[in-house]
Amino acid sequence: STQPCGVFGLHPSLSAVHDMYGDGDVAFLANVGPLVEPITREEYELGTKRAPVSLFAHNTQQTATMSVYAQDSTATGVLGRVVGSLASRGHATASYSVSGNAKILEGELDTAAPSQIGLHRTRGIVPFDEYSAVPELLPAIGNLTATVSSSMFAETWASSLHETLARSATLRAAQDATTLTQDFAAADGDNKLADQLQQVAVLIKARELLGSERDVFYVTVGGFDTHSEVAETLAENMGWIDAALESFASEMKNQGLWENVTVVTASDFGRTLTSNGLGTD
Repeated sequence: STQPCGVFGLHPSLSAVHDMYGDGDVAFLANVGPLVEPITREEYELGTKRAPVSLFAHNTQQTATMSVYAQDSTATGVLGRVVGSLASRGHATASYSVSGNAKILEGELDTAAPSQIGLHRTRGIVPFDEYSAVPELLPAIGNLTATVSSSMFAETWASSLHETLARSATLRAAQDATTLTQDFAAADGDNKLADQLQQVAVLIKARELLGSERDVFYVTVGGFDTHSEVAETLAENMGWIDAALESFASEMKNQGLWENVTVVTASDFGRTLTSNGLGTD
């Protein structure tokens, strides 16, 4: 009832998303962004109100979106804070990134570090030494690092090394023991988002083996910073997103977990409608 219009359109490549919207499984929040306090254009130009840090920098606004704290670019990530809050309430929880280091998973110092893992279809969870069983290495490594050091850095390194090796062995074993019902490989071979969501689906299905109750995951898809060939690129990227979400939703429904999973996607900026000849700026 507060929307300025009663009808909106989806890109034709998003046919599965359109169907999910019809089922009541998808909602859209348009024209939202990082904000410190209500501000008008005049107030921004006069500098009388607080504005987000580096307002027109894509990377900084991505950081603000991931922290939900636009006035401080060093703030921890919103999912990192969620994980810390859940852990403090006794829930067994973990965080995973299938797309490198991510601000959104960054928590306080006493929060467990997120696990960064690879794509399931290629290599998935890669052990320390693929030619040797990691559990056999752990006692030896434990012996090497058992002596207590007077250096905080040495102790931190030793603890992190041992925990990382043990965690990677546990994750690899859980991955190898888990089979999905949905064939994510049926998607386009270049669909990196489908690959990432396949890995997420594996970790969700392996939650009992991993002893998890509440987990968070980070995936990403790029290629939208198009100053040219917008129509072609948008159609291809939207098609990949559509196929990836369709496969993931089907897998979650087959696992009986679709009602227990929330997928949130955010973009840091939008293009103008004015053409520059080949695209938009």
